Amino acid sequence: MDCANIIVDVNCKDCKTPLVWKFVEVPRENITVAAGRFLLYLNKLLMWDGKDMLYADTYKPIENA
Repeated sequence: MDCANIIVDVNCKDCKTPLVWKFVEVPRENITVAAGRFLLYLNKLLMWDGKDMLYADTYKPIENA
């Protein structure tokens, strides 16, 4: 039996950058990894709901990496 997790990428609808993994099948679930959960790459997130993201400590816009 294969113990690998089955995941899918979720991409930005505009630029197609991968932002999230969605766990579809997880043979060995635990508190952080379970089927139906998402893993979000916060370092790739530049906009939310059409608005620029800001650094929490300076409130300056996050620059494109």
